[in-house]
Amino acid sequence: MRSFKALMLLVTAFTIIAFSSCKKDSTDDLLSTSTISADVDGTATVYTTNALAVKGELNGAEFTSIQGTDKDGNTISMSVYGTLKAGKTYVSTSSEFEDKPTISFSNANGDDIYFNDEASIQTITVTAASANKVEGTFSGKVSTGALGNGAVKTKTFTNGKFKVAIISK
Repeated sequence: MRSFKALMLLVTAFTIIAFSSCKKDSTDDLLSTSTISADVDGTATVYTTNALAVKGELNGAEFTSIQGTDKDGNTISMSVYGTLKAGKTYVSTSSEFEDKPTISFSNANGDDIYFNDEASIQTITVTAASANKVEGTFSGKVSTGALGNGAVKTKTFTNGKFKVAIISK
């Protein structure tokens, strides 16, 4: 579990680095309209700040990380391993690693970081994919780890949708 969380932190860091090093190109128009939305614990939430997808490679494996920040500074990040395929649903209960999506969430001050809740099912469905954008839906539950005597916190995402520009690094 620790190595999985470490991997997710590396993916998030890679996304931030890749976004900050982007050059102006035809993707700028797509970036300006990129959006992620979901009901978070029943509350409609839109993530439009820095909403994008980054394609990269880690240890020889391709991945795509989809990320955005809401108006309060909370960040959602979703990752899919392998090549994106339109019409494919990635499910956390899959027996194949490449078909298991990850969803993470962090609050604005970074005090709470949530990852896939292992007792729940996370899904990401890619409805359209091209060289410069990806669209789809997602749902799932994420939770914090219990630190010391702290309680585990959870967030549930339903009705999730994304339409974001892809930045290749």
